[in-house]
Amino acid sequence: TLDFVFADYLEKRNLQKSTVRGYLQVINCYFKDYREKPLKSLDETAIKKIHSFVSSTSQAQADLAMRVLRALFNFAKYEYRGNENEIIYKNNPVKILSHLRNWNHVPRKQTRISKSQLSEFFSAIETSRNEAEKLHDLFTSSVCDFVEMAIFTGLRKSELLNLTWDAINLAERSYFISKTKNGTPLELPIGDKLLTIFENRLSQKTDSDYVFNSNGTYGRVIEPKKVIAKIGEKAGITFTLHDLRRTFTTTAEGLNVGTYTIKRLLNHKTKRDDVTAGYTVLTPEELREPAQAIEDEILIQAGLKQQKVGITEQINNLLADLSEVEKRRVLLQISM
Repeated sequence: TLDFVFADYLEKRNLQKSTVRGYLQVINCYFKDYREKPLKSLDETAIKKIHSFVSSTSQAQADLAMRVLRALFNFAKYEYRGNENEIIYKNNPVKILSHLRNWNHVPRKQTRISKSQLSEFFSAIETSRNEAEKLHDLFTSSVCDFVEMAIFTGLRKSELLNLTWDAINLAERSYFISKTKNGTPLELPIGDKLLTIFENRLSQKTDSDYVFNSNGTYGRVIEPKKVIAKIGEKAGITFTLHDLRRTFTTTAEGLNVGTYTIKRLLNHKTKRDDVTAGYTVLTPEELREPAQAIEDEILIQAGLKQQKVGITEQINNLLADLSEVEKRRVLLQISM
């Protein structure tokens, strides 16, 4: 049955808890009528019907559902054999969608926090945090710090919310993330603003080992959606955590941060055939300068930090309001 194969798949695949929850939601929402039926009952006709029906309300969800089902059929092909070792599931029926060109191919979202929105965004966080701390609302205060760290690092929700104090080295200004989406551990530098965030979390530390702690059953923030929605209301914008990740990446691109550096900061895996990536080792010290530059640029765009002006620009600014005679006199004095 579909249920049997699905349970087997989850047992033999080392998946993140969030991924398992997502897969369970897909099975329960779109394939509940087939759970106790043979996997083979999901033939090409059934697949076309389900994909078409789900697409009428959400094209993205329709494609997601079929990607999950495709993975289960691929798994079943090599996992189960007949009496004489014959392959039971020779063909993956989900391929019919490719043949008919029925995949929706929903484009990736391009939303992010724009430069003009950053000031209100940070103002809303600060207001929410101050209100929470007056009320001793640990959960909201933690979420406010979490949201700020998300935009300054571009890290994923699970990577931040699972962060524990034993992974933080304030003396060396670095932190370590062991649980990542792609399974590759990540060590990163602590910038100036991140240091203030960690110090604020430290001032509200409880018996919990988690950085973004709360008084709930788990000792940490599990789902920050409601607080994020309230921050968005105060700022007059609607945003998701992926919008913060895109804001970080866009800022890095604008500063001409190298591709391999951005990939490492975001913990994106490079392709196996990328030989150069295999020789590129980026420690927290190599990442410190670009990480700080990205952090500074976000704060500058938000109007929370003054942009550093080079000596040449300072001289040009000083000379701008002078007459030609005065300019010559100043330049002559400088050259003497």
